[in-house]
Amino acid sequence: MGGRITQALVLAAVAACGSDDPSHARSPVERSIDATLRARFGVAVVSQCFELAPVCEARLPDGISLPISVIRRGAEWQWHVIGLVVTSDQLEAYLRDEVSDLGAPQGVRCAPRIRRMIAGDRVECWLERGGKGFFTVRGDGSLSVEVVLDAASANARSEQVTP
Repeated sequence: MGGRITQALVLAAVAACGSDDPSHARSPVERSIDATLRARFGVAVVSQCFELAPVCEARLPDGISLPISVIRRGAEWQWHVIGLVVTSDQLEAYLRDEVSDLGAPQGVRCAPRIRRMIAGDRVECWLERGGKGFFTVRGDGSLSVEVVLDAASANARSEQVTP
């Protein structure tokens, strides 16, 4: 009898570990998240959903983790990334237009390429001639932008001030 119990426990443990091929263990929600975010960002995404909580986590190749809320509506699962997700392409294009409108067209660089932001977060971008642009997320999720063309002023503005 003891041998049967041991055998059953071993089989249960092997079954719980699943397959070495992750595509067989992927849920429809995880596959949907992976495909949608891969199409949006142009990079491989691997998501993992947690059974006991209505959340998932999507991991990008550079290690950035995006928390995802999942809701069941009837037979359908709906999900969305928690917070605002922006790409450096979006920020750079906007900032290039802003500095051009100010009569100072120049190259712009923002990093990392994909970023999750929440209210109060600030992104610093670098202008080719030494200035900087700053994006801040407002409480309503919109972004405010500040452009500082002078390098010395931009560096001073970059310093974090603690209250």
